[in-house]
Amino acid sequence: MMPTPNLHPECLRSLLGLKEFDFLRRVWAGTEYQGQVFLVGGAVRDSLLGREREFDLDLVTELDPVPLLDRMLQSDWTPPGPPLAASQGEGNDAGIASFQVRHLGGLAGREFGVYRFGLGAFEFEIVRARGEVYSEDSRRPSVYPAGLKEDVLRRDFTVNALLADLESGEIHDLTGRGLSDLQQGVLRTPLEPGSTFFEDPLRMLRAIRFRCQLGFEPVEGLYEAIRSQASRLQVISAERIRDELEKILLSPRVGLGLQDLLETGLLSEFAPDLVAMVGVEQGSFHHLDTWGHTVRVVESTASDLVLRLAALLHDVGKPATRFVDEGGRTRFFGHAELGAKMAAEWLKSMRFPGDVIREVELLVHHHMRLGDTSKWSAAAARRLVRDMGPSLERFLALVEADGRGMKADARKLDLASVRELIDSVKLPAAGHQFESPLDGREIQRLLGLSAGPAVGRAKSWLTERVLEGELAPHDTEMAQKLLLERYQQEAPATEGDPTQ
Repeated sequence: MMPTPNLHPECLRSLLGLKEFDFLRRVWAGTEYQGQVFLVGGAVRDSLLGREREFDLDLVTELDPVPLLDRMLQSDWTPPGPPLAASQGEGNDAGIASFQVRHLGGLAGREFGVYRFGLGAFEFEIVRARGEVYSEDSRRPSVYPAGLKEDVLRRDFTVNALLADLESGEIHDLTGRGLSDLQQGVLRTPLEPGSTFFEDPLRMLRAIRFRCQLGFEPVEGLYEAIRSQASRLQVISAERIRDELEKILLSPRVGLGLQDLLETGLLSEFAPDLVAMVGVEQGSFHHLDTWGHTVRVVESTASDLVLRLAALLHDVGKPATRFVDEGGRTRFFGHAELGAKMAAEWLKSMRFPGDVIREVELLVHHHMRLGDTSKWSAAAARRLVRDMGPSLERFLALVEADGRGMKADARKLDLASVRELIDSVKLPAAGHQFESPLDGREIQRLLGLSAGPAVGRAKSWLTERVLEGELAPHDTEMAQKLLLERYQQEAPATEGDPTQ
């Protein structure tokens, strides 16, 4: 293995020494594949950087991978010694004691020469070295077999184009700049950046993502090329854009990533409602415009996807609701409610899962709810616990981050007091703890009512008693007593409906 000052070749050697790779070497021993299969991409890069490895690994060969896959499927070799690396608790197959090559969706991707399989602790993708040709309006390339040099030149960045020989462990830097760029911490495309980004516009998002994740800096001209081709992101599917955005949002330098997305013009291509926040002034409590405040709030949250999406979208309704009242004060009446709807629509368009959409919508809708904490009561705390359910901690974290995005001398919410109130009213079973002790059928039997609105109003009245602290949750005896008393007092005036 060639020397790599300031890098960690021993980490790469450790990876290649795992039994999964021993199995592969045994399978191709004495065949044309021996010495012709290489590890490429993030696994090589991250190993040399000493970063924690992923369990998705990419392999490349100039040969047809299908016969090699067939040989794997026919092998029943069980490695000597203790169970696989997975038995150490790595991956989803912890505890397995022998190898089984697992098809992942079958031999997918024959058209592109790309095949996926599972082995031990890892999921592999093996690709035949190829060249690609994209048309202006295409999301998918036309591909043709090619040599390793052409294959690495079509990849996104030089630091991702390093090859590791699975037989000898030798590193091959066919671009001539991958190792030095890795040592210097820079992002450079193997070819002229305009050409690289034209071939696959998603690489523009990946450039920003790697800057956020790895702390690498783009070489001169890289971001200029992104700005010139930002509109080409339109040929990329929402799902692929979403996946890169998630990684940016969860990265250590998320604020830098968001600002890069804005300044390169990429954000305009998939989230114009976020761009609309730029320059929207917010009034006396703020020293930043709505966009700057949003970035600050996102930076102030933990690396949690739902929480960071809520932080990103919490003020998305402000541009459409901003006005200045007669006293010269900036107002955003209804921005939380409108923002929740806008957030849900955008997240749906980006193909986020339904549970994520619903929780982000809930958090955005309620993020202004605490208001003046000096007026908070135990009843208000009970309502909050009921309405937020399992999202309560994320809600409080969002409110706290929102406060950190304001002026240092702005009026701050007394979250400590709110938390004390919440702790004083919370019961062991969160979520549905502040509901009527009686269900609809019990109310019907008690009051002699038929199913209808009156039953619902009676149930709501009991729920209010619970929220106000006048009735303990699950106290059915007291609930019956209170409801009968109300019924007896008001039934004559309301024709049998004690809830009017």
